[in-house]
Amino acid sequence: MRRVASPLLIALCLLLTFIALLATWVRQQALDTDSWVDTSTEILSHESVQRATAGYLADQVTSERAQSRLESVLPERAKPLAVPIQGLAADAAESTAMRALKNDRFQRFWERSNRIAHQQLVRAIDSDADRAIVLDLRPMLGRIAARTGFNINDIPPERGVVRILDGDELGQVRGYAKLLRGTAWWAAALTLLALAAAIALAPDRRRAVVRAGIGLFAVALLVLIARRVGINQATSALGSGGNELAVRDTLTTASTLLMDMGRSVAALGLLMTLAAWAVGPGAWATKLRGAVTPPIESFPGIAHLLAFSVVLLLVFGSVLPWSSSPLAIVVYAIAGATFVEVLRRAAPANPA
Repeated sequence: MRRVASPLLIALCLLLTFIALLATWVRQQALDTDSWVDTSTEILSHESVQRATAGYLADQVTSERAQSRLESVLPERAKPLAVPIQGLAADAAESTAMRALKNDRFQRFWERSNRIAHQQLVRAIDSDADRAIVLDLRPMLGRIAARTGFNINDIPPERGVVRILDGDELGQVRGYAKLLRGTAWWAAALTLLALAAAIALAPDRRRAVVRAGIGLFAVALLVLIARRVGINQATSALGSGGNELAVRDTLTTASTLLMDMGRSVAALGLLMTLAAWAVGPGAWATKLRGAVTPPIESFPGIAHLLAFSVVLLLVFGSVLPWSSSPLAIVVYAIAGATFVEVLRRAAPANPA
């Protein structure tokens, strides 16, 4: 029974790890307003995003109505000049927008607009209301128009309103968002519990640790590959008109937390595999134990203190996954203490 239970629990642990990574990313980065505001500010720091945003704002200012008014005030012979004059004005508007994007005042406006839009999204998900989610940049259009000589009255009222999600699109993503947000904590907790149970029930615990470590490393690698493929596919689908780099930079920044968590799970898997190797029968492992076991036997308290200090460094450095979870910290601390005890009690065996 134990031979069957341990592999099944390891498989369950790996599946839960994949779910927990996605759910934690959605909960902490995609659906947390403060986190998203910070992310949106970082997105705007990219030169590619600034250029794309400046181009969009310039296009919104230089509307067809403005060109028609320009043609109406020009003499008959000068009317053909309306198009090139409009082009020069568009370039001026884009340059003005580019300078404005680097201004602290616009940075604060950008943060406020993203906060409002994200709060709308969270409220719509919680209230089951199928209303459009928009990012309102109209106040910025007024300033750009004033600085470039355009009449704000010539800009249609719908300009500068970026639709993030329509009502029907929101209805489609609501279920997934609620599911992932609700599963983040319990999926992470069950991952750690399933891992601990798989090792405890295994007839050969060292081999179970090796299997789990390799499995966690593989899941982390799968998540990182899936992230990269997703960014490439989304860039191909959404990037157009020379905005491919801006789309890529946006998606890359928006999924930074997922990348960091994937790397931390890979680090956990690697540490588990190395720890299992250190207590194994190999020649190098035996030499290692021969060097560290006597000091550990002589000063077990100091050894445990050092192990706990290493765990805290890994936790506070966010090297290990779910470092903010009290349960995870307890599990890591127990694992560190167990490793010290295994080393202390393991007599240096002869190489196999």
